[in-house]
Amino acid sequence: MVSADLRRASRVVRVLARHGLGFVVHKFGLRWHLPFIDRLFAARARLPDSLPVRIRLAMEELGGAYVKLGQVLSLRPDLVPVEYCEEFRKLLDDAPSVSFSEVKKVIESDLHRSVSSVFKEVDRRPLGSASVAQVYRAVLVSGKEVAVKVMRPGVEDQFRADIDIMYYIARKIQDRLENNTFSPVLIVEEFEKYTRKELDFLVEARQLERFHSLFAKYPKVVVPRVHWRESSRRVLVMDFLDGVKLSDVHLLPATVDRGALARQVLDVCLAQLFEVGVFHGDLHPANILVLPRGRLGLLDFGIVGELDDRVRELGRQLFVALVSRDARQVARVLLQTGVPSVDTNVEEFQNEIERIVTEWHVRVRQESSPPRTTQMMQHLFSACVRHRIKMPADLVLLGKALVTAEGTVLHVDPRLDVAEYAKGRVLLIGRRSLRKSAERALVKGREFTQAVWELPKQTITLMEHLSRDTIRVGIADSDVKHLGFDISLSSNRISLSLLISSLVVAGALMVDVGPKVLPGYSFVSVASFLTAGLLVVPFLTSVWREGRTKYDRHVEMAK
Repeated sequence: MVSADLRRASRVVRVLARHGLGFVVHKFGLRWHLPFIDRLFAARARLPDSLPVRIRLAMEELGGAYVKLGQVLSLRPDLVPVEYCEEFRKLLDDAPSVSFSEVKKVIESDLHRSVSSVFKEVDRRPLGSASVAQVYRAVLVSGKEVAVKVMRPGVEDQFRADIDIMYYIARKIQDRLENNTFSPVLIVEEFEKYTRKELDFLVEARQLERFHSLFAKYPKVVVPRVHWRESSRRVLVMDFLDGVKLSDVHLLPATVDRGALARQVLDVCLAQLFEVGVFHGDLHPANILVLPRGRLGLLDFGIVGELDDRVRELGRQLFVALVSRDARQVARVLLQTGVPSVDTNVEEFQNEIERIVTEWHVRVRQESSPPRTTQMMQHLFSACVRHRIKMPADLVLLGKALVTAEGTVLHVDPRLDVAEYAKGRVLLIGRRSLRKSAERALVKGREFTQAVWELPKQTITLMEHLSRDTIRVGIADSDVKHLGFDISLSSNRISLSLLISSLVVAGALMVDVGPKVLPGYSFVSVASFLTAGLLVVPFLTSVWREGRTKYDRHVEMAK
């Protein structure tokens, strides 16, 4: 590691130790990054209580990429235990804003135009400031009101440096880890993939465009349109949506029916997950706007999942089985969706799933503040990890999207029975999907019936042609000649290259055999090298002439 990386690693380790994680620092061979006295304390440290809380606090102090890492892990119960996911959900990606003069340089550098030639006006106060970007309200020269997302200066280099340190620490931990169900290096690899997308705004722009197209038939859902001419890898310009965020639901007029609004939010989420198959992975209240005329606006498409038809159908079955308390069906769907390893004990897995589902529903009946049904999905995915069953990442993201959506819905209307309402909607979507499948099957059936109907007639026609010897195979004589010439040419080249190789090897082996004609080289060796050199000339000439019209023999054959 270079000195700059060593300083960064030492800073990370000191923050971990300061938050009571000295045991972790000592156990995984990181204590050498601490001052001498702190090493002694780390050596005597014990595993602390509330480990997820302490890691979350350390991430908050480190900021930037470490906060992003925590937020990404909060979506992935297949990578870390559920209690860590729930704790990391508390991480807020806020950062002090940088001056507009710095942001202006990024815009002009990426767009190769002055800010004044792109925007008629820009509000210099950011609407939001996070570790990766800041968002501004602006007006294009055309008069269109837009939101402008600009990457913070230097953030790419900072994230790359932080990820290098994460890899260093992850490898240290993995080398000493006794439990091989948990892979720190895999976590960093997944985070690096996510970061590559996060640091290229054109990826988000394509997602926005895709959602805008997919939801064009949903009049109550608004997705901002991308302004491609004014967008780049570090600058994203989209339509400005003027509304009230669900996080500020108390600002809505008293005339707004919160129950209807909550059901509308849930409908949008379920349509994405189980009907469209492309879904917003983080529909928390700050990413949804209430717009005029009863419409909902969706923001921030940095995390997007996609489900093929099979996984989407299995996701529907899993959700219905959960809310129906059918533990056996839940286990069956998980085994159909995931990939069990040779170490998976299916019977033990089924028993654990049954225990999780049963205990969860007992809590729902008995507790005054019952746990959310969708959160059970995270516990199910954790059980899959313990039993070595690999789940598709997008299905895991679906589970997290449902958890987030349920939290958003209950934020709007705490009285709504989310599980019961969602069950009815998912069953309805399933029936619509089945009807569409039946229609497609009917079309295919008609095509097959038509083909079968035509078969006897085509068979009789074929037999008539055979009896009259009128069947012709369309292979031209020139085609056969071309093929023969190509095979002959390839064979000659292979033979020549083998001969050249043999002469070079023989020359190298016979350096000391026989009389010397050059210093250090025998007559046989020199003769072998010279012959090989002479043969290389026609070989290279033949390769060079390949594909050049002037030397193409196929042209002569075609005449």
